[in-house]
Amino acid sequence: MVSNMPEEISIKNISDKVEGAILDLLLACGPDHNVDNVSLYSRNKTLLEMGLDPLQLLQLRNRLTKDLAFEVYPAFFQEYPTPSAIIH
Repeated sequence: MVSNMPEEISIKNISDKVEGAILDLLLACGPDHNVDNVSLYSRNKTLLEMGLDPLQLLQLRNRLTKDLAFEVYPAFFQEYPTPSAIIH
């Protein structure tokens, strides 16, 4: 993912944007869950294990495409299912 990105975007910047977008989606899941959704976050858990559904994955795709100025293709999260895989 990094090799096709504009040079001004650093790994730290990518990490911050990816983690921020995922945490925002987990927070948006809100009170209809009995667990603290943010505590579900782990760099090594898959996005589905964290509770993100297909609609949220689409929202994540759109946000990362916008924030990173990089086209995130539809099967991206199947190939890179964890935050760690996305970042690296």
